[in-house]
Amino acid sequence: MTALTVAEAARALEIPQGRLRRWIRTGCPVAQRGRRGRGGATLIDAGAVREWREAQSDDALVLALASSLQDVLGDATVKAYMQTTGFDNRRRLARVFVATYYVCACAVRDRLQKVCSRVPPINSLPASIERLKQIAEK
Repeated sequence: MTALTVAEAARALEIPQGRLRRWIRTGCPVAQRGRRGRGGATLIDAGAVREWREAQSDDALVLALASSLQDVLGDATVKAYMQTTGFDNRRRLARVFVATYYVCACAVRDRLQKVCSRVPPINSLPASIERLKQIAEK
């Protein structure tokens, strides 16, 4: 660990000092908190800051995936339903597909929540699954 001043760390990270100070306010790791007076500067470990930023971008990727998850799984479920042939009771089949969608979506969501705790729970069904649900209830 190399402890650098905010100015030195900003140069090492190739970012403006203001951005680094903003990151520090939002939880960026520091080697030593600053205090008032001469020699009381905040000291930064540039390597820890890089790791912190990478973790932040990983969370963003997981959250982006989670936000499109329901629609992607819903569309795939409806496509699978449309490709089935030879079943006498399409309503019963639609019920099975709705249940399968929900189980799969919850399993994937739970796995994503283990990686990023900010992934929201499933609160609603996509329109494609709502349509299948209506078919099942006719």
